[in-house]
Amino acid sequence: LTLCQVRFTRVLDVADTAFVAPFHRAIQARFPIASPRESMGLEIRVDTGEPRPVEMPLVRRWQFSDPEDNWTVVLTEDFLALETRAYESFEDFLERLHEVIVALVQCISPKIVTRLGLRYINEIRLEQAEWSSAISHELLGPLLARELLGGALSVEATQQIALHYAGNQGININHGVIQSGTAVRPREGKERLDKPFYLLDFDAYRGFPLPDGLRMDPERICHYIDRYNKVIYRLFRW
Repeated sequence: LTLCQVRFTRVLDVADTAFVAPFHRAIQARFPIASPRESMGLEIRVDTGEPRPVEMPLVRRWQFSDPEDNWTVVLTEDFLALETRAYESFEDFLERLHEVIVALVQCISPKIVTRLGLRYINEIRLEQAEWSSAISHELLGPLLARELLGGALSVEATQQIALHYAGNQGININHGVIQSGTAVRPREGKERLDKPFYLLDFDAYRGFPLPDGLRMDPERICHYIDRYNKVIYRLFRW
């Protein structure tokens, strides 16, 4: 799965179907299927010494996809996301992203970007080979130690690495061996995968704190995302 998210200052009118309709018309050629979703948030508060859940207001979330369910745009009052299960080239992804952000600027008119992120979720599945034939020894670490693994019938091990840099930039890496299933929402009607896979999940991002933030500019946003793609590509190859 490849996913780009653009977070911005809230546009409350996104909850209104009539307000969002021009945005859908602008992207309808690629994303003809529209489906509104609503989710209830929960907040945990501690006031009497005991935590208690507090229901939050319903959040309207719009989802626009192609008939094959390979490409999806998600729009809420404070973020837009583009994701694909049919990634072939970054140029194609960036072209679609640019089109969607142009439509966002013209029809929804958010003013300030607060965060940009690009994420690749890769699942490496090998038939008979050892993980060491595909994954670097630095990542595998103790999974290479036969003394540790002994006669274990199966092994599951995951790790999260959070790298922080100047300018509110960072990279989150989730990796490791998972025995079955998938880290990505399964398609409707698809059988559950029951073979082990190695997860390589890279998330490169930059925050733009208020009051300055980042001006909502499609060209500049795509420039940042292009840079993140190059960073993640180098990480993946390593």
